[in-house]
Amino acid sequence: MFRFLILGCLLASCQSQAQVTKPTISTTVAAEPQVMAPVQSVNTNWVNVPTKRVAVGQNIWLETVPTPEQALGTLVSEALQQAGSQGAVGNSLATALPKQPTISWQKRTPGIDRRVIVDLEVVLQRGFLEHLFSRSEAGKNHESLLSSPFDAEVLNLALIGAGLKPGKPAKFINENREQDFKPATGEVVKVYLDYVDETGKSIVVPAQNWVVAAKDNKPLTADWVFAGSYRGIMETAQGEKHPFFGANDGRVVCLTNYGSALLDLPIESIDSDPQGDSLGYKANTAVIPKVETKVRAILEAAPKKK
Repeated sequence: MFRFLILGCLLASCQSQAQVTKPTISTTVAAEPQVMAPVQSVNTNWVNVPTKRVAVGQNIWLETVPTPEQALGTLVSEALQQAGSQGAVGNSLATALPKQPTISWQKRTPGIDRRVIVDLEVVLQRGFLEHLFSRSEAGKNHESLLSSPFDAEVLNLALIGAGLKPGKPAKFINENREQDFKPATGEVVKVYLDYVDETGKSIVVPAQNWVVAAKDNKPLTADWVFAGSYRGIMETAQGEKHPFFGANDGRVVCLTNYGSALLDLPIESIDSDPQGDSLGYKANTAVIPKVETKVRAILEAAPKKK
């Protein structure tokens, strides 16, 4: 019941939706970077399953795997609706939300029946990084690989709706006001990037493939954790108070630790001017497609260890 309430809140929060391209089916695993150290590629035992996608916010989707019986029932209901039957059942989405096929087929990790999709585009191919992806309204494109307009608080709720539990963002000072770094905590989130290359081939890679250490070009190996950011109250100079969500400052999927991060690395990462040379990570330029390439970021829980 809680998950249905979450989804209801998500749908109610949507004001407007951007046009979203038709989802692609990932059929090819990208080759590992030849100029960098090997990176684990997407597990080839991903399976094709029937999938429903519901728009829950601008450029944000909640994707679920229905049972074969549910999938068949949904397809039949849609067919009846298209035929004009008054007896067809099913709830329609708000007209403002972009539509997807009732049932599509997607490759996904076995056993993971819910995940979140964020529609983005490449905004940076070369340079030092503070984020894997950010929201374009925050003005962080100069230090992020990917970006698009979206509400980070809606993304937070979508991740909760997908069954992920948030932890806490990183801390830098203890109760005695002494420097005392504590990394972000939360459930591990697997992040994959799905796009179509210039030859028309559909490719899916772990997001870590696009990031390397600034000092030695070694690929990023750590997974992100769902830190969850925070909600607060902002007071203007005139004394007016307004609620805000921390990650809407642009700290969405971070490579540098931030106290407002939605997803962060559970290790200490260097914070500095991205125009300098002391950030911990930079773009793995050799494997990143051209700027403005449309990319679907796939966020899902890590498979449970048996």
